[in-house]
Amino acid sequence: MILDLSAATGLPVSLDLETCRLLFHPPLPAMEPAMRPPHLLRAVYRNPGANVTRHPPAAQSTGTGARFDEYAREGLYFMYDGVALAQHRAAIAQAGLRYDLTVLRCLTIGDEPVKTLGHYHTAAPEGMPYPELYQVVFGRAHFVLQRACAPDYRVEQVVAVDAAAGDTVLMPPGWGHVSINAGDTPLVMCNWIAAACGTVPEPYLERRGAACYEVRGAAGLELTPNPRCAVPCPAAPRRASPETARLIAPGPIYAVGVADLDALSPLVQPTSFQWRAEDL
Repeated sequence: MILDLSAATGLPVSLDLETCRLLFHPPLPAMEPAMRPPHLLRAVYRNPGANVTRHPPAAQSTGTGARFDEYAREGLYFMYDGVALAQHRAAIAQAGLRYDLTVLRCLTIGDEPVKTLGHYHTAAPEGMPYPELYQVVFGRAHFVLQRACAPDYRVEQVVAVDAAAGDTVLMPPGWGHVSINAGDTPLVMCNWIAAACGTVPEPYLERRGAACYEVRGAAGLELTPNPRCAVPCPAAPRRASPETARLIAPGPIYAVGVADLDALSPLVQPTSFQWRAEDL
């Protein structure tokens, strides 16, 4: 089954719900996704030795599941970086920005839903780490954000955010983040970020994931502490804040962004913006 995402993204894109790959339609050129290698993904799950099963359980063809590496080689999630229509590419590059799309499969690894590897961002020339703006295109996401500073990246605070299709979520400077597929369908997200931004995944790899894991319990998804990070977990994710309207107008963030790239300049020059906790 093919799902049309053009209205939600502002781009001629659709999703193959079976393969969880994006289809790019003219005038967009076809793109192949990047995938994280299995050995890196294995490092951030609580129990990578557990079986991987499809979610929801009714969609499973068998009750036995499969081993982690089998699914990880196929891709737990797919990253399409630098997506843009030809008429916008020069302006986006001149603004120092990049627009990406990411798809997470609907799987459970042991008791954890599929998630991204997790990373912090490198710093802009002024010394402040780059922020990032996300939007959920399809499905439901939980973002686990954690505030920490280089070089030791000791976690000082953790926030979890629940976002549905159409919601935007800011990753402020200095906050690392993991994206979790919290729904019963594939998760499609998009983001704007500075083209010069680099990622720092090592603290997540060294500590076997984020400061909090999210697991499937009897009452649904529950946050539980990672014992390698001595910091309390929030009781539950909070709903995505509408405060991102300070940065960008409502609507698909590709279409809104290319219409006013100057509004996204704080993503490239983070010291030019007053970042607040309410923006999370």
